Order: sequence, then structure tokens, then C-alpha cells
Amino acid sequence: MEIVRPWPEPPGEGEAIEVAPGLLWMRLPLPLRLNHVNVYALADRGSWTILDAGNGNEETFAAWERLLAGPLGEWPIARLIVTHFHPDHVGAAGWLLRRTGAELLMSRSEFLLALLRRAGTAPDSQVQETEFFRSHGASPELLGSIGRRVARFRAAVTQLPPQARILADGDTLEIGERVWQVATGGGHSPEQIMLHSLSDGLLLSADHLIDRISPNISLTYLEPHGDPLTTYMAVLGRLDARVTSGSLVLPGHRLPFHGAHTRIRELTSHHHLTLEKILKACAETPKQGADLIATVYERSFGADGQALALSEILAHLSYLERSGKLQKEVRSNGRIFFWT
Repeated sequence: MEIVRPWPEPPGEGEAIEVAPGLLWMRLPLPLRLNHVNVYALADRGSWTILDAGNGNEETFAAWERLLAGPLGEWPIARLIVTHFHPDHVGAAGWLLRRTGAELLMSRSEFLLALLRRAGTAPDSQVQETEFFRSHGASPELLGSIGRRVARFRAAVTQLPPQARILADGDTLEIGERVWQVATGGGHSPEQIMLHSLSDGLLLSADHLIDRISPNISLTYLEPHGDPLTTYMAVLGRLDARVTSGSLVLPGHRLPFHGAHTRIRELTSHHHLTLEKILKACAETPKQGADLIATVYERSFGADGQALALSEILAHLSYLERSGKLQKEVRSNGRIFFWT
């Protein structure tokens, strides 16, 4: 099935589009190149359950006030489900919970990681992250930005409550007339939540499955020996088996769409193409991760873009090393190289 976008335009500021009975799609601004995040409201017998909260800044708070006075004004918000710990999804959650008195629902890993990152990780975490990127050949510009990146996370995420209702893979949630199956998966983040309504083919996919853009799949200093790409590809495989050809995918960014199977094939092909580019480059001469940024992306980045690009390349390098297609060498100066 070709990808079909039933709504070619997103909801306007302070507005909502009903994408299914009792299910509203709304959009919040982001101070990023990807300048928006989608959030959803699910009618629940006289109250709303909200999915995701947006970034924790004044512009987002003002947007929520317009929504609370507008399309959400009829009922109170009783529950807030946050799909994962990234600031564009969890950032305004603490503010919204205090504003509405709602209950917070998250997966355990995402909740604990949000608390940890908001509070600040171990005292030497900035040193460890710097050394992680340096070992893979990161530029001085990127290395000099790490402290600012840590501070920006804390500034973009409002204080969460110390407790949450924990959702796990396989749980069910009754919201209004629908029973939603909870599915979790890693790759983009450790235990991101998706909700699937089998009865009417609705998939709230968060950042696992997005139209036209690929979610960032990163190897980070927190798990330097991880394999997030294998994890993410397994999530795509489970989604491919779960959804039907007519399912409506409601993602965390871009537009809702039909054609999940086609999009899963596109994403899978995208990652295999990246793997092929890396293998070809590493066959010519041993490479550090940073050496491959221009090869894979064919453009330059600022410090933040370099961090995301390098982290994603490292995820692909880890995948290739684990599959036996690349060798890894840690040299005496701590620099890490890969070759075929």
C-alpha cells in the first residue's frame, strides 16, 4: 500500500483535528530545525488522557493554555502518558501535571532516565561523554559543546513528580470506548511507548515510525557497547507484524499516514544503505566514526548536528562489528578505528 496522508495540513496553533472518534491531534512548537511535536488527546468518559507534553519552555506553556481554553476546555485532563524521555516529549510534562493535577504514566526506563538526566548524572559524566566522543574522532567544536548540551537538557525539562504509574510492554489501557495495547521498544530511546488499538487500526507510534524522516538511532556514552540499531530493526519487525494495511499511524512528528508496511520497508532500506556506505568507506582505509560523517550525510553540521550524526554512525558501526563485518581497534592513544 502506498503512503497516504489523510490530512495534508497540520492543526493550527491552539487547534485540534479529530483523526478518529474521540481522538484529537494537536501540535506544539519546538525551538529546533524540526519545529514541532505532535501530541494527542483521547476522550475518556468525561476527561482527557493526553499523549506527550512537548518542550519545557514558555512558548509551549502558552500553547497548552490555548489548547486548555479551546478544544480541551470541555473536560479536565486526568492522565498524561509520556512516550519517552527526550525533551520534546517530556519537557513540559512536570508543568502540565502541576497545571492540571493529572496522573503521569511512563515506562520504567524512560521515567527513571528522565529523572536522572533532569537531576544530573554522575559528577564525572561530562568527562566521560567528552572522552567517548574524543575516542571516536569528534571535532573540537563538538567536544566544546558537551557542557552546553547537558545544561540545555535540564533547562528544557520541567521537574517531574517523584512517582509515576509504570506501563510495560503487553499492558492494556482502557480509554473511553477503546482498549489500547501497550507496546514498548528501544533504539531511538530505551523503552519508548506506543499504543495500538486493534479494534479500529490506530497506532500511536511516537518516534518509532514517522513519515519522511528517520528517528535518530544513537550509540551513547551511557551504553558504549550497546547495539541500538539491532534493537530498532527488531521493533520495526514487530510493528510490521502488528499493523494491518489500513492502519492509521499517528506519529510524534510530521503527518499521520496510512501505509505502515511501506514506511517500515523504507526505513529498513535507509539503514541498510547507510551500512553499505560505511562498509565501503572502511574497506578503503581504517576509519574513526567522525571520519564517516561526510560520507554518510554528504553535508556539514554544527556542534549539535555533529553529535547526533556521529552517535548514529556509531550505532551503525556497532551493528557491523557485532555482525562480524567490521573489525575494531582501540589504539594506544584511546582512539577507536574500524576496518573491514
